[in-house]
Amino acid sequence: MTDYEQSQTIEIYSYQNEEKLKTIYGFLDVLESFRQSRTLCDVTLVTNDDLKIPAHKVILAAASPVFLSMFNNDFKESKEDYIPIRGIDSDVLKIIMSYLYTYHLEVNQSNVERILKAVDYLDLNHAKNVCYRYIEENISPTNCINFMKTTEMISNTKLYDYCFLYTIKNISEVMEQDVVSLYELSSEDIIKFISNNHLEVKSEMQVFNLVINWIKYDEDNRQQILPELMNYIRLPQVPKEDLEDIYSEPLLVAQKDCLNNILMEIAKTYTSSPKKLENYIGSSFKGRRRTPLNLGTPEVIFAIRNIPENDSNFIEYLDTTSNSPKWKIGVSLLSPQRNWSQIVSTERGTLYAIGGVTKDNIPTTHVDLLDLTSVCHRWTPVAPMHIPRKCFAVCIHKNNIFVVGGAGIDGYSLDSIEIYDINLNRWNLISSTMNIPREFCSAAYHDGFIYVIGGITNNDETLSSVERYEIETEDCVLLTSIMPLPKYNTCVAKIDDLLYVIGGVSLINGNRTYYSSVHAFNLTTHEWILLPNLYRPRSQANVVVINKTLYVFGGFTKVKEALLTTEMYDARLNRWKMTSNMQSRFKDRNAITISKKLLQLTGISDVI
Repeated sequence: MTDYEQSQTIEIYSYQNEEKLKTIYGFLDVLESFRQSRTLCDVTLVTNDDLKIPAHKVILAAASPVFLSMFNNDFKESKEDYIPIRGIDSDVLKIIMSYLYTYHLEVNQSNVERILKAVDYLDLNHAKNVCYRYIEENISPTNCINFMKTTEMISNTKLYDYCFLYTIKNISEVMEQDVVSLYELSSEDIIKFISNNHLEVKSEMQVFNLVINWIKYDEDNRQQILPELMNYIRLPQVPKEDLEDIYSEPLLVAQKDCLNNILMEIAKTYTSSPKKLENYIGSSFKGRRRTPLNLGTPEVIFAIRNIPENDSNFIEYLDTTSNSPKWKIGVSLLSPQRNWSQIVSTERGTLYAIGGVTKDNIPTTHVDLLDLTSVCHRWTPVAPMHIPRKCFAVCIHKNNIFVVGGAGIDGYSLDSIEIYDINLNRWNLISSTMNIPREFCSAAYHDGFIYVIGGITNNDETLSSVERYEIETEDCVLLTSIMPLPKYNTCVAKIDDLLYVIGGVSLINGNRTYYSSVHAFNLTTHEWILLPNLYRPRSQANVVVINKTLYVFGGFTKVKEALLTTEMYDARLNRWKMTSNMQSRFKDRNAITISKKLLQLTGISDVI
């Protein structure tokens, strides 16, 4: 078919569709005029207040499975001319009848909840979708509670969740603008709010005030629930200056057992040593700060050294949103006390320090966790890996951490893959192995696969091969598309369907060559693309992605000479440029990004 013929076909098809729509709407206009003039009407709907609405059975049955069942089966309504409609207000039923004949639903703020209940009962799917869309587009702090209750009543889980999440995000405004609806909630609903980790309050005192005011709204019937609700107040996060407002609250003073428990909890929180406090609240929800579901885009880069040198601070950070970004020195809060470990972080601010070596320089299985939302800010051990390893590759996707290759206790390169389930705190050693044991390799997740790039074997063979591990089938295959250059100690980052492989080093005949070359691997076509070189060759560098910009820093340009420089690559402009130098030379492979919003909420921004 020629382009002209194709364009003609499209025009004819569009014209036919347009004519079809005109015919349908013309037909609907005729039916509505029949209803208004009672022409051929064969049924009358009667409301509670005796409003009579004439209609046609075939129209009602075609639109609603409820009416179809009513008229088509052996129900008494099938033989009646007048059908009582209970539980639907007359103004709502009039709107729905008009909708059935015109396909236009008059929804507004005052009727949407009643219309939604009615069309849900009548099983009018298109009308339900109109109401859903209206709620999503018009939800506000003044109506979100009522919308939440209505969607719960009709068992629409998806829309209920939407309304609930809107409410916890805007709870401060709800407490100011719609306290009546809030205070009329059941105790189960209140508990669902105050137990939620993502309740966006300015301070924990807001949660306490919500509990007290909800009780006072119906004090006679609710005061006995106060001890249970107080269990959800995170007292370790209440500032000292506000504690008196809590233990002097008359409702609490009247319940001595509850008050005593609160005073004991306050005493443990503010008089315990850091270690005892960690044991007391470290794993409790009370020790974790409430954080919003949306923490924003990570904007701050952290370069984390494993072991302190010369008793100096050994974290640097770069705020990429600054007009003139500069690396600054931070405290050692984020650093694990184990060399050669590698750190990954989740979107919610949990850091994992994986593997590495002991003080005796022996590879270990140890894994430690640092939850930035915890008030303790201490590394704590979690489930260990199955195999001791160092010099491995690691990547993270949602609730899974993938560890690939590395060197074991005997010094030999490893071919194994382990997957850590964050929710279950459990490592799974994959039964299938890589085709080539490798260490100092790189890894990245994409669309259900782990891509393993380059590396070196224990025979000092620098690899150009790429292996792909499929998570669902646990198959590991060597791809035919090898790297243009054999390399190990590259750093990799993914933007869309491109995997950027940056820098690295090769060892050939005992000679090391350090590279400034950069290639992109197309994860769809498996083609390699040559990109502009870095300004400086570097091995064992770090790379992070922020807003589709690559930041590369640290690493070595030759043995034992770590770099200060930072380079930026804008994928849209396809070019590198130098940016702020680090304060000290950085040789570790530990780079993470954290949003400024999370830093502020967790108190980290106060100490960096």
